[in-house]
Amino acid sequence: MSAQEDLLRIAEAAAQRFAEDARVAAVLLTGSVAQGEVDAASDVDLILYLNEPFTKAEYDAEVAAAKASGGDLHFGDEKGFGVWHFIGGRKVDFGFGLKSQTDELIDALLIKHDANPTYQLVARGILNGRALKDDGSIAGWQQRLSDYPAPLAEATVKACLRFMPAWVMREMGARRDDPFLVYECALPAVSNLCGILAALNHRYHPGKAKRLHAFATELGVAPNDFAPRLRSVFGLPLMEAVGVLEALVRETLDLVDEHLPTVDTAACRKRYAARLTQ
Repeated sequence: MSAQEDLLRIAEAAAQRFAEDARVAAVLLTGSVAQGEVDAASDVDLILYLNEPFTKAEYDAEVAAAKASGGDLHFGDEKGFGVWHFIGGRKVDFGFGLKSQTDELIDALLIKHDANPTYQLVARGILNGRALKDDGSIAGWQQRLSDYPAPLAEATVKACLRFMPAWVMREMGARRDDPFLVYECALPAVSNLCGILAALNHRYHPGKAKRLHAFATELGVAPNDFAPRLRSVFGLPLMEAVGVLEALVRETLDLVDEHLPTVDTAACRKRYAARLTQ
C-alpha cells in the first residue's frame, strides 16, 4: 500500500466515526492527502462542519480522546476547536466549526470582497478538498467559490501592495551581511507578490508560506521564471538575492498595470524606490 493510499484509508476511517452523527453536517479532507501530494512528512487534515456547537461535555470528551491517542488540543473551546490524534501511527488533525461560520466567511469573500488571506486560504482548502461526508454544503461551497469575483482581485491586489522600501534590505541587510534582516523583509514581500499574482490569475491567496513554491509554478500571469527566481531569493548571496526580489517586485507591478489598470501602483512604486537619504 502506498503512503497516499494508507493516509486516505486513515482519513476515511476517521471520518466514519462521524458518519451517523447528526450534529456533523459535513467532513472535508484537505491538504496534501486530498490533493494526492503525499510525502514522508504528510499528515491528515479533516474539517468537520457542525450544525450546532458541541456541549462542554462533548468537547471535553473529544479533547480527552485526542490526548489518549498521544495528541492534544490545538486551539479553541466547544464553540469551535482543533485537536490532533495519532491514528495508525499517523498524525490526524481535526478542526470542528459551525457550518454557519463557513457560510459567513464565503459571503465575506464573494459578496463583501474581504481580501483577508486567511479567508482565502480556507477557500482554497474547500475548493481543493474532498468531501468524506456531505449534506450538500461542501458541494455548494465549491460551486460558489469556483466563480472568483473580479472585485476580490482588485481588493486583494490593493491589500498586497505593501513592500518594505528596497534600500532597507539592500543597505541595512545585505550590505551589513545580515541575513536575518534580509529574510525577515523578504518573506512578507514574497507572500504579497504571490497574493498579487494569485489575484491577477483569479486564484485565491495561498495564505501561508507552506508549499508557496508549488503555488508559484501554477501561475500563468507572472514574471518570467517566477517560481525559480522566487526560490533563489533564499539561496543566493544576499546582495544578489535582494536584486532578484527588487526585479520581481517591479515586474509584478508592471503586470498589475497591464492586467488590472483600475489599481494605481504609483504610491507603492514611490515608496519602494525611496532612497536612504534625500
